[in-house]
Amino acid sequence: MYTNRPTAEEVELHPFFWPDHKKLLFLKDASDRLEIEKPTAPIVTRYEKDEAGPKILQGRDWTKVLDKELVEDLGKYRKYNGATVRDLLRVIRNKSHHYRDLAPQVRKLLGTMPEGFLRYFLVKFPHLFIVTYAFIKRECAREPAFQSYFAGQESRDILTL
Repeated sequence: MYTNRPTAEEVELHPFFWPDHKKLLFLKDASDRLEIEKPTAPIVTRYEKDEAGPKILQGRDWTKVLDKELVEDLGKYRKYNGATVRDLLRVIRNKSHHYRDLAPQVRKLLGTMPEGFLRYFLVKFPHLFIVTYAFIKRECAREPAFQSYFAGQESRDILTL
């Protein structure tokens, strides 16, 4: 009767239902994957120009969206390009790895790990997770680092953007 309706198993595997720690780990793994490429590599260009940039940043500089205290903390350790989603993912990865080293006011701003931390970024960039997920699934699902995220999802793609 409802042939287009996903099965319960397919729904359970959908990233919308992943726990926050798994979503955060996925974003960090995606950051690691994109980071190994040159900025001009085809996979980075597709992510930035065709997928993530238009859907996530929508022409904005992400440093203008984040709170001032966090942006000021970023410049202490490395340079970030506010026009690239790849650098936004790097911020998420780096700040989650060094969460305990953050100033107390920045930790308070970001919230607890992983729930508050992830929520901070997803409220500011609502499409970040799902667009990155769809892109990585299409481009990198067979790579060993991502196979566990996509196990059991071969039968049918219930993800729609």
